[in-house]
Amino acid sequence: MSYGFTNFAWIWLLLDRNGHEVEWSLLPILGWITVGQLSGNFGSQFDEISISRATGAYHGVMALILCVGYLYIIYRNLQKKEHIDILWLMFIGIGVQFAWEFSLLISGIRPPLWQPLVINSLIETNLGMPYIYLIHKQVTKTWKEDLTKQG
Repeated sequence: MSYGFTNFAWIWLLLDRNGHEVEWSLLPILGWITVGQLSGNFGSQFDEISISRATGAYHGVMALILCVGYLYIIYRNLQKKEHIDILWLMFIGIGVQFAWEFSLLISGIRPPLWQPLVINSLIETNLGMPYIYLIHKQVTKTWKEDLTKQG
């Protein structure tokens, strides 16, 4: 299962705030670390596959998207129409990406550099958090967990 898919499933579960944040957080982290370590042990006889990402080339655009999203959330909070926990959103966005980057680092998939761990954690998943929050709010207002319509 891709890191992206598990990232968004994990984020969705954390936004639910159902009291099981620790359990939902341990599942992907343990899975990522286990798969990375197992592939290093049991996959060592296979040719190494090399992949690369060039997201650093557009981190500026990503930072702009992040800024616009959080400015909108700040605006909504200042209008006092609701209180959105900005620190919780940032904790989720930074924490999910950090866990991903850290598991890749300790599994030898990411090079031991500070940039992927710090910069990617601050920007990449976090940039979508305001938007994911608003989508989550609308979906859960309309649909129950079993996909039936809310009253």
